[in-house]
Amino acid sequence: MVATVGVVGAGTMGAGIAQLACLGGRRTLLHDHDPEALAAGVARVAGAVERGAEKGRWSAEESVAALGRLVAASELKELADCDLVIEAAPEELGLKQGLFAALEDACRAGAVLATNTSSLSVTAIAESAGQGISPGSSACWIVATGRKRCLRASSRETNPYF
Repeated sequence: MVATVGVVGAGTMGAGIAQLACLGGRRTLLHDHDPEALAAGVARVAGAVERGAEKGRWSAEESVAALGRLVAASELKELADCDLVIEAAPEELGLKQGLFAALEDACRAGAVLATNTSSLSVTAIAESAGQGISPGSSACWIVATGRKRCLRASSRETNPYF
């Protein structure tokens, strides 16, 4: 079961993923190497969650609870206990490969590492992390309006988390 979600990259996509995770009842750690981007990402999540409550999409209580589950993580090592970590970095293969290699070192054994890539080879990204990653496992969140709570997962093997 996924109780704690880590999101690497606090831009528009990463903040959207973090929003859905904390609204979904998961403790959510949002990470970015740039402190200003991290602060902006947390503010983006907070603003979207609060606007959703104002529009009646969820209650004010749910909004407060969701934001209470959101944690700003300035270091990758803070994601060590996450059950699921989704990278939401720019679509640059080398960058994503480096992140996966670093995540393999930072995260606990058994954590699911996922990518939100839409244009790169998931296998090429996962191979950079060595033997700890199951190539072919990916996650793609759809956050077009902030209303959709949809996860598309693909895997070569059965994955008990999805």
